[in-house]
Amino acid sequence: MKYTRFVAAAICGVVLLSVSACSDLTGVGSDVGAPLEGGDPESFEIVPDSIGTTTSPSETGFAAPARVPTNQRRTWRFLAGRVEDPLAGGIAAEGYVDLDSSNAIPESIQEADADTLEAELRLTTTYLHGDSTSTVDVELFDLVQEEEMGGAPADTTLETEMQAAAAGSVSPTDSLVTLSLPSSWIAEHQDVLLDPSANLEEDFHGLKIAPTSGNAVVGFNYGTAQLRIRTASRSDSVDYRLEKAFTHIEREDPGGSYADELEQGSQVLLDGVGIGLSVVWNDTLVSTSGDTLVASNEQNLPLNRAEITVPVDTAQTQASLGAAGVPASFVRPLPSGYRIQATRVTDSPQCSRFGLFSLSQTAQTCLVPTSPDWVPYAARASSEVAFTIFDYALSSSIPFSSFRAELAERDTQSPTEQQTARRGLPSTLPVVVRTEAPTGDTEALPRVTLVVTPL
Repeated sequence: MKYTRFVAAAICGVVLLSVSACSDLTGVGSDVGAPLEGGDPESFEIVPDSIGTTTSPSETGFAAPARVPTNQRRTWRFLAGRVEDPLAGGIAAEGYVDLDSSNAIPESIQEADADTLEAELRLTTTYLHGDSTSTVDVELFDLVQEEEMGGAPADTTLETEMQAAAAGSVSPTDSLVTLSLPSSWIAEHQDVLLDPSANLEEDFHGLKIAPTSGNAVVGFNYGTAQLRIRTASRSDSVDYRLEKAFTHIEREDPGGSYADELEQGSQVLLDGVGIGLSVVWNDTLVSTSGDTLVASNEQNLPLNRAEITVPVDTAQTQASLGAAGVPASFVRPLPSGYRIQATRVTDSPQCSRFGLFSLSQTAQTCLVPTSPDWVPYAARASSEVAFTIFDYALSSSIPFSSFRAELAERDTQSPTEQQTARRGLPSTLPVVVRTEAPTGDTEALPRVTLVVTPL
């Protein structure tokens, strides 16, 4: 167990990295426990016994009706493009969409010949990662069968026709992108698309938007995306909203141009592909004895405050944008959110015991609410939750075998605790974190901060 011990005067601002400074140590932890009694408060910063990256592809599929709330249905997005990022290397994203039925097909369109009609995908841009001056060329492909896109992880592959149905281009700075489909495509799908009685959800399988060139990944809003079919005179039209969408993301080349410039002990986390940071604290931080942390339930050592912090090296993340060959027009925002997962030890209490949310796929994984005030500089568990976890650890054992921090893009700057535990919007953003502290600066490392009062 690696730790650093700080007493009274070191607690304010330095140890807890509090947003607001404090001057009276008797108030430390007053919001989570009884007033302090006994000896002077002591703070222990404990770095993990194990730190490393793990890969778990992000869920980038969405289907209506979906498990996510209504507000996220409006803000969900899908991506398409290819970018050469100085931190992460080559990243490619393919967007998939499937259509919902429409009961408002004008007779003039139902009865029209395909060669007198026009069809286009109309997409509103909401995200950009890459060169804003780069044109992204794409091809459209028909899917060969109905696919379950909802909740699909980003490494899922969906089968499409070999021959592209159409080609087009995307300007990353355009607010509205239109991708036209030929009359031959309309004719091929006319019996399904233009028949009000047809089952579009089953008989039309969807389209893939695949990049062929360019240096940008562009995101499109799910709620406003639509396929529009209209007469050549544009007097009549019908719009088909999306029923579901999915983004396939892969890392084509892991060697970014700035990778060799990163400081020793630095690692790159990558959204979409799902490279996150896994940290483990062994079950030895139960109480204090002299200058060591040992497992013992015999000492009366009340916990006053606890913090779980995973710092993000935003300085190196941003410095990479100045790497050789990166144009001034290259856009890569810092993350708008993070998510922390905790894996339960077998037979440990359920997630709800600690104020955590359960991951629907497995009861062994708990979702830890985080504080949005620390974004983008750190993924930090809410104080109440961290206190509950380590207050239990002091009297029993650590209930979680590992914690995982990952990027999770948010659709609001002030998410609720429940919203910080949800999956993020699809993205391809990278950040730098530290897994080693060559200079001894443990504040750059993931850590648990425990403030205790010996009695």
